[in-house]
Parts: sequence; C-alpha cells; structure tokens
Amino acid sequence: MPRKVLQQKNNSNSSNSEASTSVSQLHKASTGKRSNNSTSTTKKKKVSVKPPKPPAHQKRQGMCWARKTNGAVCDQKRAKGQDIPYCKHHLRKGDGAVKVVNHPDPIHGKILVARYPLKRGYQFVYWGKRERITPENEKNDDRQIHFFLNDFTQYGVIDPTDIDGCVMQFAASPGKSEWPTLHTTSNHFGTSTSRTAGRSYQLIRDVKTNEQVAHSYGNEWFEGRGIKRVDVGCVKYPLPKRPIAPKTLEKIKEKQRKEREKLKKAKEMEEARLKRKKEREEERTARDHKKQRELRMKRRKLMNRNIA
Repeated sequence: MPRKVLQQKNNSNSSNSEASTSVSQLHKASTGKRSNNSTSTTKKKKVSVKPPKPPAHQKRQGMCWARKTNGAVCDQKRAKGQDIPYCKHHLRKGDGAVKVVNHPDPIHGKILVARYPLKRGYQFVYWGKRERITPENEKNDDRQIHFFLNDFTQYGVIDPTDIDGCVMQFAASPGKSEWPTLHTTSNHFGTSTSRTAGRSYQLIRDVKTNEQVAHSYGNEWFEGRGIKRVDVGCVKYPLPKRPIAPKTLEKIKEKQRKEREKLKKAKEMEEARLKRKKEREEERTARDHKKQRELRMKRRKLMNRNIA
C-alpha cells in the first residue's frame, strides 16, 4: 500500500443551542410560603478547528508558491504546461525555504529541515509522476501517495522517486513521542490525464531554523515493512515533543521502580555470592593451615623418637 495520508475536512456547520428555563410556582396552604423551582439545560457548542491560513504569496493566481534560499518570495510565474504551482527553477531545485540534509544517525538517512523560520500555514507540494496502481509499482511504493481527483476519485499514485525537485519525499515521520509539523490537505494538482500530479501539505505549527519538517506516514506504513517506529528528532535537527499523559507517566514510573528493585536484588545477590565465596576461601585457608600444623607436629614427634 502506498504511504497513507490523512485528509483534513473541516465542517463549517456548527450547532448552537439556547438555554431554556421553566419556572413553576407551588403554593403551600399549610405554611403560606412560595417556592420557585427552575431547571435549565444547556448544550455544549461543537468546536470546529479551522485550518491555518496560507501566506499571501501562495494565494496569487498563476504565480510560484516557493521562496528563495535567502527568504525572498519567488516572483516567477508557474511553469507552462504544469499543474504544480512552482516555476521551472523550483521544480528543478525544490522550495528554497527548506533543505535536505543527512541525519546524524545513519539509520534515518536524509531528512527535511527549515532553512529559516517558517510560519504556521506555509504550504509545500508533494509532487511527482502520476502512475497507475500496478503490482510492479506496489513493490516500490515507499514514497508513493494516493492521487485523488476532486478530493474523492482516485487516479493512481504520485511517485516522486528520481525527482530531485520534490524535496517533500525526504520529510521524515515523527516518532510516537513527537509532534508532526506538517499535515496533508485535500488540495490536489493535476487531472486524470496529466503526467505529473501533486498534493499540498501545510505547516500546522511554527518551525524554527534547522527544525525538522515532518509528517506522519501512518502506523500501517511501518507495520507493513516490519520497521519499528522510533523518534527522529535530535539536538541538531529537533522535533517538538509530545507531553506525557498521566497514565503513561505512571507506567514509566512503575517500570523504573521495578527496574530499580531488580537492580537492587541483583546487587544483593552478587554481594551474597561474593560473601559466600570469601567464606569458602577462608575455610579452605583454615583447613590448609590446620593440615600444615598437623604435619609439623608429626615431624617433631618423629624427630624426638629418633633422638631418644
């Protein structure tokens, strides 16, 4: 299966409820007192999370979405005959706002990091050749993602392999204790007959210089390949950490307590073993000394007999 991506769909309809109150007045003949009972029921409003707004230069019609390596906005038009919102230079080199680097740990290979600070809402395009889903393609689907036309009709996959301009293919997947900095969107570029296609990704939080630009591949991607999901953040190229849940924290503390008890027990057993070894050595030494004394006594007796 190609790399799974999540689609963000925002519901614009929100349900609003008004509080209703009912007042009943009861007269008590015996006391002559009046009591007022009121009941109110309120419903919680559904909160819809709005997607972040893209920067102004990515709202321009027919213009390149990318930024240059010095931080300036690209002022070139989109390449002709292409549905991808990049100019010829950035189709060839990739968005200058990010750079591809080698992770300090070779197990992670290449990763994508921010060249300078980027604001929440900045968009990247994961693009490549539009391929049909065939058994041959599924054998080499590590970097493929689904291409949906009109957000629901699937027309093959997007394969960025051997395309250096698609720097998004090097974005890592955060570990279980890390937050992603990117989310996929429902915006697709291309048609049912186009040779290339793309899908936009958007920053969901501000990214600092040299901080990783990463998105989740999905658990199925790792399970299908027998790869253990580990954290990819490091000191040089960090990723935001998830807060530890109270239950998880309790489990960690319990695990640490058991490990301490295990180490303490192992230490006590080792000390007892060394003590027993020392006692055996002392007993052996005492027996040797006793035998030597007995031999000396026998020799003296023999010597005294010979003299007599």
